[in-house]
Amino acid sequence: MGTRRIQVYSRDPDLVNRGPLPWRNLTLDLLWSGVSSFGLTLTASERVRSRIAPGWGVIVTLDDRVLLAGQIEESGPREWSVEAGDLAGEGRVDVSGADDLAVVAGELAYPDPSLAATGQGEGSDRRSGAAESVIKGFVGANIGASRTSARRGGTRTREVEVAPDLGRGPQVAYSARFEPLMDVVRSCSGGLGARVTWSGDRLVFDVAEPVDRSASARFSRELGNLRSMRWQQAMPTATHVLVTAEDQDENTFVREYADVEAAERWRTSARVIHSAGRVEEVDELDAVGAEQLADARRAPVLEARLVDTSRCAFGRDYFLGDTVALEPVPGVRFTDPVTEVRISADADSGALEITPTIGAPLGDSADDTEQERLLRRALRRIAALERKS
Repeated sequence: MGTRRIQVYSRDPDLVNRGPLPWRNLTLDLLWSGVSSFGLTLTASERVRSRIAPGWGVIVTLDDRVLLAGQIEESGPREWSVEAGDLAGEGRVDVSGADDLAVVAGELAYPDPSLAATGQGEGSDRRSGAAESVIKGFVGANIGASRTSARRGGTRTREVEVAPDLGRGPQVAYSARFEPLMDVVRSCSGGLGARVTWSGDRLVFDVAEPVDRSASARFSRELGNLRSMRWQQAMPTATHVLVTAEDQDENTFVREYADVEAAERWRTSARVIHSAGRVEEVDELDAVGAEQLADARRAPVLEARLVDTSRCAFGRDYFLGDTVALEPVPGVRFTDPVTEVRISADADSGALEITPTIGAPLGDSADDTEQERLLRRALRRIAALERKS
């Protein structure tokens, strides 16, 4: 594979590509099923200044493939110095922003999306079905192009079209009441990713299925593409979870969820109890049980930082969310998804560094203590109780 090429284009408020944007330095943080971000240093010419105004955005490509399209959220400060080589007197300016999934992340899931905030009652928006169907139902109702006029923040504020529903993913159920919309999407994901793609003058929301590329996308010291790795073997904090809840008539339900494979492997069982508060339908407990078991697992791969090479290149041989193989030492092999990719580039030197990361899920850290993980679980439990009270 030849030299990889990064290009940056400006995008006007109507989502039209207005041509190349001259840049000096670039940093991208691409996240799987999360809002990605960008930072750029630009020459502060009059043309550039006119294209970093409110509503403008950027499109970043790698080898002509769109990596990120999104809106500029901050520009400045503008600087000038002889030391920085600004001899023409134009100076430089830094801009930063987020990809178009931020349009979804900036909304709330209303109890009744057809009504304005002042018309909301005591209930919640309950949806069930295939994960993709539930996710797209919530997104379409709250930020989709077909949403009610009561939900539009202005005549020109951005919204998304929702791609056709293919019914992918496991069966899920969820009741939403004023949660951040992306929190709802993640809770209903069932392993699917979420993304917004830019297409002409449209933003299209869709889910993505990760692909298992572990047979071909391999990383090891011998191959020269594994920079560092930390791993462990740790018994889960629980193998069985009892989930309790009450329905609208105050009837109490108890269901047990088990990670039988973990119990067999570690030759032990550990049970905990979790209250889901009040639920509208008993099948909502399934999602709670799955979440509690996932919380109890301790991932074997804490963190791995990879190196992009001509033999195994990001954007060609694997993508965000895909499962790849890690072989830190001979005889030890893990398979895990790519959760983040950081890209940094310098236009003057031509330097380009692509660093994929495998590790803790979004919102967690490999360095978190058990107390911090328990605190996060407690906060989620409180949020669930408030939502269903």
